[in-house]
Amino acid sequence: IDYLASPENTKLFLRKPYGKFSFNSMKTDQLYRIDGNPGAGHPFLAMLQDTLYLVWKGFDGEQTTIQVIQSVDVGSSWSAPTVLMTTTEGSDHPLLVSHQNNLFLSWKSDEHGYVFQPITLGIGRVFSD
Repeated sequence: IDYLASPENTKLFLRKPYGKFSFNSMKTDQLYRIDGNPGAGHPFLAMLQDTLYLVWKGFDGEQTTIQVIQSVDVGSSWSAPTVLMTTTEGSDHPLLVSHQNNLFLSWKSDEHGYVFQPITLGIGRVFSD
């Protein structure tokens, strides 16, 4: 994968379709809509052990959710979203931090304080002891 980008706008808004951009062909293909809600934004992409992880902040008007999806085929397809955290109070934008073979969520909210926790998903732990 060279870059995940919106073909409609250079700014990253998750409610628009995104795809895999190749610098070799200078084309975007394999379009995928990550989150169709108007409050979705602030994505952060990380790669760990040949798997891409995309975390973002969503807001439905009442509650903020931090969600993550993963791709094991370089962005050609993505898992269903997994909700990592929720809050009804103020919050910062999520970040992914990788260290050795581990992936962590870094996030701060008024409700939970600063959170630095391992990412665990349904198809296996991304955190190794």
